Amino acid sequence: MKGYSKINPEQVIDLKPGFQIRWNIESDQTDDNETHYKYDCNINYIPKILTKKEIMLSIIREKYDENDEVALSFNREGDKVKIIEHEEYVNMSRSVAESIC
Repeated sequence: MKGYSKINPEQVIDLKPGFQIRWNIESDQTDDNETHYKYDCNINYIPKILTKKEIMLSIIREKYDENDEVALSFNREGDKVKIIEHEEYVNMSRSVAESIC
């Protein structure tokens, strides 16, 4: 999910009973020197203790469901571009998780 804010968003928000993770935070200056932020965030909050694994899975599930990943792992689609894109997305989610935990 995409999010937008006029203030610099925190990367982890404790919403009790779960957490929301934000990544790919970017800022833009408007013509009137105001800063606006856009970011990606998970819509399914992490309901457990914040761990690298939970953060990674939460980010990955924003783009890929389990069926997508099984198909890619068995290379049933045969599309190397999709496989590489998935690997890059997983690596990005790992980097975000490591920066948080």
